[in-house]
Amino acid sequence: MDRKYHEAAGVEGVLAWANQLQDRVEYVIVENATSALADFTYWRSTKQADQFRQAFAPAILQIEFRLAELENPLRQHGIQVGQVADRKTMVDELKRASLVMRAQSYRRRLFSEFDRAREAFLP
Repeated sequence: MDRKYHEAAGVEGVLAWANQLQDRVEYVIVENATSALADFTYWRSTKQADQFRQAFAPAILQIEFRLAELENPLRQHGIQVGQVADRKTMVDELKRASLVMRAQSYRRRLFSEFDRAREAFLP
């Protein structure tokens, strides 16, 4: 599926839900980079998305793209990033120091995003 279409469909879905839910909920938007060149232009520049952000002030989490050399074995073996970061995996390829350090970095930045948006989760 075309990335631009996928992003537009995701934004349209959020806006459709917001139209129904209005201010009865707190919104958390996750900018989940699914490629190295993730582009959130539709979310960041359309008038409707801008109106949504102004009206509901959602918490926005930015989740970076994870390299395939880490992400693929995680999915293949059903392992979490934290298990690699804590060196608690039996999968040899995920024991490499470079992947352990990368997993630690991903986890640190992810936790930082959650801390930044803590109010949305723990009002």
